[in-house]
Amino acid sequence: MKKFLLLCGVVLGCPLSVQAQEVSEAARVAVVHDVIFPDDLKLAGDGMDDAPTIQRAVSMICNARDHRSMAGIIQLQARVYEIDSTVDVPCAVTIRGTGWQEQMPLSAGTWLHITSKGAGSPAIHVHGREARGTVIRDIALYQDHPAPSSVARTAWKPTEYAPAILFSRIDGGVFLNHLLFAGIYGGVYADGVGRFEANGIYGEFYRYGISIHHSYDVDRIYDVHGWGYYTQSNTKSHPQNMLLTREQVGNIQDWKTENENLIVLGRADTPFLDNIFGLGTHSVLQLTQDSNVGDYIGGHPSKIHSGKLSCDQSKYCLWVDNTTRGQVTGLFSQLDWQGEDSARLGKNIPDNAAIQLDGSAQLQIGDMFVQNVSGAAINMTNTSQCSNLMIHSMFGGFNQSPPSAPVAHMPACDRKGYNEIQLDAFTAVNNSGGKWPAFVDSGSVGHFLLSTYTEENRHTR
Repeated sequence: MKKFLLLCGVVLGCPLSVQAQEVSEAARVAVVHDVIFPDDLKLAGDGMDDAPTIQRAVSMICNARDHRSMAGIIQLQARVYEIDSTVDVPCAVTIRGTGWQEQMPLSAGTWLHITSKGAGSPAIHVHGREARGTVIRDIALYQDHPAPSSVARTAWKPTEYAPAILFSRIDGGVFLNHLLFAGIYGGVYADGVGRFEANGIYGEFYRYGISIHHSYDVDRIYDVHGWGYYTQSNTKSHPQNMLLTREQVGNIQDWKTENENLIVLGRADTPFLDNIFGLGTHSVLQLTQDSNVGDYIGGHPSKIHSGKLSCDQSKYCLWVDNTTRGQVTGLFSQLDWQGEDSARLGKNIPDNAAIQLDGSAQLQIGDMFVQNVSGAAINMTNTSQCSNLMIHSMFGGFNQSPPSAPVAHMPACDRKGYNEIQLDAFTAVNNSGGKWPAFVDSGSVGHFLLSTYTEENRHTR
């Protein structure tokens, strides 16, 4: 008992009063073998908000005279935690739940319900160098959003929230594992981290899933699955008790097609990505430019290493946006893209592309699969900076593409150079007009270098 009374007086800063006795008794129950159970720290004055309860557990670790002697594990229970305010994490802790069930019966597993009361601030904010090594795992999160109209093609807009999880100015490693983001505006935002590691991220997002900025060390992002976890949960246990019609799902999907970018990389030096899947997004991987912020130098992504990148029913698979001021560089082993409109099956998203280069890039790609092309499989728009793509092989399923859709659009880009695509092997299915797709359209000015190609009847040229 004396140990936990000391925790109350030194760690929590509460005077030896009735409140102190209440909290110290809770602390005695809360700590079992250096694992803290925040449910035992809840006070009557907290109301419905569970964030102060979790905050007390964090404070017990971070404010200890020698927090290195504590395991730093905060164990959440199998229930729904109402989060109306921010949990501030200034030191290394492990916040773990009990897991989650995918179809959102909220009684199963650990869920954080981020309410609109806390929309203007992150649910969890991890910051500072003392927070290096923080782990968040085995938790599901969801937010409240307005119900879409049941009339097809009616504009829908989600509620704007701050990032669900924010990492800032850590300059070291943080770890995310086995998290579900079910209907989240912005998932994880990491600025000034480096050695960011996410493994097993599942979710439906309306702006971004993972967004990394000012990162000068190797980040690792593995096993990300973007899917309609929120809109497809047509069960009585849906958090808003919604049984969405096809028209309602379509209206949400229209927003996602124009606004959701599953993974966003700003200044990220040598990031590793693998097993990335996105469905119904604007882009699965967006590459952008960071500005200089204080002592953090901005820039664009470089030396990207990507394994399997799969983009289903998405406008773009890989998008280098027009803010990038230098040449993005990267190596991609496999890139698989289909540009079908998920809200209107059988039709293609207008002006789609497997690779959209509004900025410039130098990319080396192993194998590409493209299907449902309406714009160009590779679409370059930058007229001031040139791009260079080296592709080992490409299969083009142009059978659902208009005759006007080419393999590439390559504008004039620089007085001193040209856009260039070097493609070793190309196999294609004829377009909807029964013709072989054009390699480049009539507006292209560039170098398209092709070693071999094979038509649908398998006659090699």
